[in-house]
Amino acid sequence: MIKMAMVQEIRVRDVMSPAVATLPASCTVRQATQVLFDARVSGAPVVGSGEGARRRLPLRPARSAP
Repeated sequence: MIKMAMVQEIRVRDVMSPAVATLPASCTVRQATQVLFDARVSGAPVVGSGEGARRRLPLRPARSAP
């Protein structure tokens, strides 16, 4: 368990990335995969035109067709 004193000293800005990778809602899955790969992240917020974040798109293996 983390001691409360330790948690109080850590700032969010110290553990978060200042440059967040985002994906436009209009990009293809191939483009999204490339952005995530290049940024070395497993997910990114999907943003629309002036609508703000829609959802986080995680990078998952594709499912096999039945």
